[in-house]
Amino acid sequence: MTDATLHPWPWKTAVLLLALSVFLLGRKLDFGGYVHADEPNKVHQITQDKYNFNHPLLMLHSVKLYAKAAGISGDYNSVIIAGRWSSVIFSALAIALLVLVTGRLHGVLSGAAAGILILFTPLFYELAHYFKEDPALIFGLSLSLLAMQFYGEKPCLVRAAMLGAACGVAVSAKYTGLIILPFAVYAVFAARRKGDLLTVASFAILIFALINLPMVTSPEVWKSRVDLEVSRLNATNVPNPRKIPHAEYFLVFNKYASPFLLAMIGVYLVGVWKRQFRLSPTEWSMLLLPTFYLVMLCFISTKTERYVLPASVLFACVAAAGLRPLLSLKHGKVAAGLLLAAAMAWQVPRVYSEDSVFSSKRHEEVLAYLETKLPSSAKVLVDNYQTLEPARQPTPEIRQRTLEPHDTLDSLRRDGFTHILITAKRYPMFYPDSRRASGLTPEQDTNMRSLYDGIFQSGRLVRSWEKGKSKQLEPEFRLYELPQ
Repeated sequence: MTDATLHPWPWKTAVLLLALSVFLLGRKLDFGGYVHADEPNKVHQITQDKYNFNHPLLMLHSVKLYAKAAGISGDYNSVIIAGRWSSVIFSALAIALLVLVTGRLHGVLSGAAAGILILFTPLFYELAHYFKEDPALIFGLSLSLLAMQFYGEKPCLVRAAMLGAACGVAVSAKYTGLIILPFAVYAVFAARRKGDLLTVASFAILIFALINLPMVTSPEVWKSRVDLEVSRLNATNVPNPRKIPHAEYFLVFNKYASPFLLAMIGVYLVGVWKRQFRLSPTEWSMLLLPTFYLVMLCFISTKTERYVLPASVLFACVAAAGLRPLLSLKHGKVAAGLLLAAAMAWQVPRVYSEDSVFSSKRHEEVLAYLETKLPSSAKVLVDNYQTLEPARQPTPEIRQRTLEPHDTLDSLRRDGFTHILITAKRYPMFYPDSRRASGLTPEQDTNMRSLYDGIFQSGRLVRSWEKGKSKQLEPEFRLYELPQ
């Protein structure tokens, strides 16, 4: 692609989509501080000023710096709101950056369509509300694609350094960000400036090291956490492992992609064929990165829906690019408008459904039941994978901790527990047909299965709360009275 085929940078459109994204995503962030199972751990790392290196540090550092500057680093509720706002900001910036890249390649209308399609992608909308690393990853990948486009238009050492720095940010957001590196290398080779590879690599390593300095200076701890994450991805010690390769992540992607969005991607691919596959490195990257990413997911045993987020976001940009070939056809503008409107008609109600769940009070209702419906002499163990707010009164006694392989019904009774509250977020991984990795040794895994079987068979089900629309905000809970 030559400079003559590029469109003006859609700065105003990007700023408009940035503001709209912050406004829409920044609503309803005050839901329970212990609702998402992964959030409390991140907050405690900041409030206790001690990282466990379970995740790269771009997200945690951002929130920690803000918390210290605002004087809230010791306040749990303030930090968790700050963490959720960080996800909103990362998500909104990612949208603005992708609007710029898509608009530069395919015109302002495609850029605007990309931003709207991403913002109203149900999975993106949901994950933008949690203190999780996924929005930071999307930001890092988007920044890298923008830097790639800058470099491709006018290759030089300064822009090579920008590309390397952006890649360092992407990898610092999540290990998955490594996927951007081969595309950055391709962009350098396409520019016929092999000497720039050293600059790209040097700045990528430098930025990664600066952001992750505590992790870099603790290699043994970092390695142990990486090994744990790899074991989970491989689903080791699972009695019924998922076949490799499998197509389940393509099914997840299809779940969140409207048929109209898929049609727009099809139109784009026809346009690519008509252009005889003459694409710029950035355009190739936007098409192939999500494709290769989905293929890579087919070779991991575990299944987590949020893993498809990068593919959902980047394919939304590809779909928006599919509107451009239609504009040159007779009645093409009408066809493009109808396709985009149909895609939005499919996505918006689903996003509205996601939005409504953030008003859920499930966890508050469960805690209120424990405090008001059980006898004051009761002692309840809350299986801590799904945490409740701290108890507001001394009786009944509510203890929150994760069940461990050394626990038995007898040991729980000896510790005085009369009831146990468990959640479907955890115990299904110990089912005989489970495909989820527990991260335990075979002996520990067997002990946990026996413990849960004993609870189900010997305990008396007192109350259950069925799973709602969201497994995070409305999970299934079961309250059992332990046999005495």
